[in-house]
Amino acid sequence: MHHPHQNRNSSPPPQTSVFEDALAHASSVLRCAAVAAQTASDQLDGTSRTLVLSVMHLVDMASVMVDRSLECMQPR
Repeated sequence: MHHPHQNRNSSPPPQTSVFEDALAHASSVLRCAAVAAQTASDQLDGTSRTLVLSVMHLVDMASVMVDRSLECMQPR
């Protein structure tokens, strides 16, 4: 007879999987934002270019945080 509590640790809880999927999606969106900002900065100069580059820096910082969070979820 199979007991429902036997395999508790065999797979992550569903909410962990959903959270990991959300982080992976956020990482993908941030990569797209970085490419868009880079493309825009190549077509601008002066203050407008500086503003887009600062947005790109913020996107890069957020991307590092999301990627670190994903790494923490990976089993060792």
